[in-house]
Amino acid sequence: MSRAMSRRNSRPSPMPGALASEHNRPPTETLNMPGATEDLDQDDYPDVPYWHESDWTKHCNRQRDRGQTISKLSFLTNKGGSPVSESRIKEFMATAKEAWNELYRHHHDPITWMKKASTASTYFAREMKIKFPEFAYCEGNWKAEKFAIVKYPDWCRDSREGGQLVRAYTVPHSHLHTTHFLLPRCSAFPSSSQTQG
Repeated sequence: MSRAMSRRNSRPSPMPGALASEHNRPPTETLNMPGATEDLDQDDYPDVPYWHESDWTKHCNRQRDRGQTISKLSFLTNKGGSPVSESRIKEFMATAKEAWNELYRHHHDPITWMKKASTASTYFAREMKIKFPEFAYCEGNWKAEKFAIVKYPDWCRDSREGGQLVRAYTVPHSHLHTTHFLLPRCSAFPSSSQTQG
């Protein structure tokens, strides 16, 4: 009996952030991945100026050579080629926040967007392309990716650090090394307002 008691008492206590053992189960809730959207044909949208990422890169290089300022999100245009309005960008951001909140809920939110896994990348791109055609006027998902690179630090600072978001489940103790309990503060990463010149 004493040996059994000793073995029980020698078990390590849960790490901070872990719930009681009955809750330390593999997740029963999974991320609801949106269906893939059909790629648009560039020939049907001749006025969209930046269909390929290389088109945008060349434009940025030309602007820099002329000493002109580049708006980080001006690759997003309507089908007529006009840059989207600030109010439209706010609509984009509202949906993006919902998507990132959902990724957080299911433990798929990366420390920085450059360190994302394919699940996060695919989920976000599909959400944005389903709701906003501006993200579909391109080859692949590069417009959704660039938008996330610019705006994800803002969500990280304003929402994830706020402490109001809730995980759908607690990762089992044996998998704690994959959680975000030890995330660095997001203020370590520049926000879009800090990076714009």
